[in-house]
Amino acid sequence: LECLSNGSLLTSTLAINYIAKSLNSTVGSVKMTIQRLIKKGFISKSEFKNGRGGWTIYRVEKSIHQELIYLQTSNKLITNYKQSSNKVDTELVTQLVTSPPNSNSINILSSKNTNTPLKETENPVSKGQLNIFDLPDEWQEIDLTNIENNSLINFTEKHLRTVYKNQTKKNTLMSADDIQQSLNSFSHNVEHNGDELSKILRTARPLNFILGLLSKGNEWNPIGNYKDPVEDALRAYQQKLKKKSDQKKSEEEKTKAMAFEDWLLDFSESQKETIPFYKPEKTDSENKFALMAYFSEHEWPRIFEEIKQNR
Repeated sequence: LECLSNGSLLTSTLAINYIAKSLNSTVGSVKMTIQRLIKKGFISKSEFKNGRGGWTIYRVEKSIHQELIYLQTSNKLITNYKQSSNKVDTELVTQLVTSPPNSNSINILSSKNTNTPLKETENPVSKGQLNIFDLPDEWQEIDLTNIENNSLINFTEKHLRTVYKNQTKKNTLMSADDIQQSLNSFSHNVEHNGDELSKILRTARPLNFILGLLSKGNEWNPIGNYKDPVEDALRAYQQKLKKKSDQKKSEEEKTKAMAFEDWLLDFSESQKETIPFYKPEKTDSENKFALMAYFSEHEWPRIFEEIKQNR
């Protein structure tokens, strides 16, 4: 739509956040969509800047650009713009084009000719409408990297679309999370649990088995010692944070103990007797406990703040 408005094959500099906001979508979904558009040869990156304030200039392939122009002039593609100072936001359109002019055409979301903008909370894709990949927004975010790169399976986006179509027909639609879990665990089992898996698959090829299983709306139950990679990553991150927290706590406790001993050096016996629960007749350990309690409550917070300010 950007290229149609400026009459060029190249977009202006676009940030991912801007695209996501314009389409009322998520950053993750936009990134996945762009990757797939590039993979399918619909668009390519002409120029880009990484890091903070990063942007990309995209190039739309000429044949796709001509197709979009045809759809636009045929009143099949209707865009709805709203001016906001010097910025133009393109609203996500709401009706799927179901009759492309030729077999090479791509499905594009379109809207009825209305000037009513979408509300911020509306997301047509999340309401069950599809996109140019014939998949709902949630399913677009399914990561096929592991199972697609597994030479024993080669489960691709084409197979994912087949699963979605079959589940829709049978009204057994699974969540994207359940699909992701099944694909990840099955790929792991094919790679690491061949002997056990062969008893289940019998003569079936791994691809045909998982395709048939998911198409019926059934999950794959992992065998062996499979662990979800996301859960593993979360556990590893928790351990890292705990280790860092424990280290910090340990260093603080060591510093506090040293500061306490230093504080005691300048504390006379008469001063000690002013401390609550300190009594000459008590044992040294009991009195030291009373002094540490006082130090922790009244002296250490001030000392700790001074340390932080002088770092």
